[in-house]
Amino acid sequence: MLKIIHIGLRTFKHISWLNNLNVKKLEELQIISNDSLSFCNYEPICNYLNENKGKHEIRFNKSGCNSAEEILEACRTVGVDDLPEKDLTIYPNPTNNHFYIESDAELGSDDVEIWTMTGSKVPFSRVGDAIYPHALDSGILIVKIKISGQTLVKKIIYLP
Repeated sequence: MLKIIHIGLRTFKHISWLNNLNVKKLEELQIISNDSLSFCNYEPICNYLNENKGKHEIRFNKSGCNSAEEILEACRTVGVDDLPEKDLTIYPNPTNNHFYIESDAELGSDDVEIWTMTGSKVPFSRVGDAIYPHALDSGILIVKIKISGQTLVKKIIYLP
């Protein structure tokens, strides 16, 4: 039975392997000193922190994964995909370079905005249908798309 998870002093860029982990009996979670790690809001970690079942120590990681508060804020953002889709698809997700927005509606140059989880606007380039974010760090990007007077919000995992 796993009681402690210690993710520290490594150069992890992601910890997606935690998605399949059962944390019900976990007593302690440590995510420390991973200066490449900025995406920690995987479901088991969100559940563990939300239920406040045990001790946790989260620090010295990149922004977005540097404290329990940052992770929980990202966990709360996960639900933004519940808006009507209007035949909208973003792919590939995750991406390491560019992504596409596929929609029945025509998208103008001002109809797309990209933001980091910390609220910084991300510049991007469009080449045809491809969108190239100019984000420097790995993490979740929030993509806001204006279609027919409505703003849809999607998240994309960016792993350059």
